[in-house]
Amino acid sequence: MKKLAVISITLLLVMAIGQVQATTAIDVTKKDKKNERKELRKLDLSYVNSLTMANFKNDIGKGAVSEVKWKKVLDFTKADFIKDGQKREVYYDEDGLLVGSSSYVSFTDLPQRAQNYIEKRYGDYAIEQIIDFINNLGDRSPLILCGYELTDKDNYFIQLTNGEKKLILYVDMKGNVSYFKHL
Repeated sequence: MKKLAVISITLLLVMAIGQVQATTAIDVTKKDKKNERKELRKLDLSYVNSLTMANFKNDIGKGAVSEVKWKKVLDFTKADFIKDGQKREVYYDEDGLLVGSSSYVSFTDLPQRAQNYIEKRYGDYAIEQIIDFINNLGDRSPLILCGYELTDKDNYFIQLTNGEKKLILYVDMKGNVSYFKHL
């Protein structure tokens, strides 16, 4: 069941690849925080249990977090937010446990081996975006997606385009690059 849950989250992540826009760093002031609290009170957060909220605060750590938006996605509770000027997402299961998280990174964040391979093999493609997906299930359940067992805790998904051609590559932490999916 957990495999299916993680597969669902990862598929949602892959579908969301095309929907992200660049964000700039946000300076959170007291007034901004007060407005954010007012907005949160207006939202229906009945599906976000108190353990999930507590774990979110612990998992995200210190630092200013803004624009937190909660959403129910399949059997998961998803939080979209901005931290340190970067858009991030986290997914929690029904028990309030962190299942996975993602953030958007640059090409230079990839292992050098992967950068070299992509430049050589896909040099005529434009990089749309790169997502760093962190599997937080650990030993609780392996993550299998489209026939790939993602053995690393950290995994990258790269969306490339060349005219009408759109595809996603998977990169593990050793820099191995695999075709993942056509869009």
